Amino acid sequence: MNSSIVLDLFACSLDQVRAAELSAAIESSGGFMMLGESFESEQFKKCLRHLFNRDEEGNLKMCFDVTIKIVTTKEVKICGALGPCASLRKKNSSVSEKEIGEGGTNIWKLGTLTNRTCIAFFFQVSDE
Repeated sequence: MNSSIVLDLFACSLDQVRAAELSAAIESSGGFMMLGESFESEQFKKCLRHLFNRDEEGNLKMCFDVTIKIVTTKEVKICGALGPCASLRKKNSSVSEKEIGEGGTNIWKLGTLTNRTCIAFFFQVSDE
């Protein structure tokens, strides 16, 4: 995964938008989907303001092109991750042969990271 692409969808006229077909790509990229009756509705404006909320320094409250690396002890093996991330397929001695979700690595890539991003990591503990 050389590029970090995040898909966001803001749509109205729901009878003419194929949002259901796009939802899997939007969710896996960590994107945001807002479907409304009108671009002028208060709910639509509120969601747009929330998404582009900024901190005191004027920066967006989100990170882009994120890499997560997990380091474990020798008794714990990494099985994988579920969420808007992609395995970078970098194996070391802490990676389990049992893959769950995006597995086979100890490093994952995310297109975006916000305070609403949720990723579950799975581990295997040895019997030794």
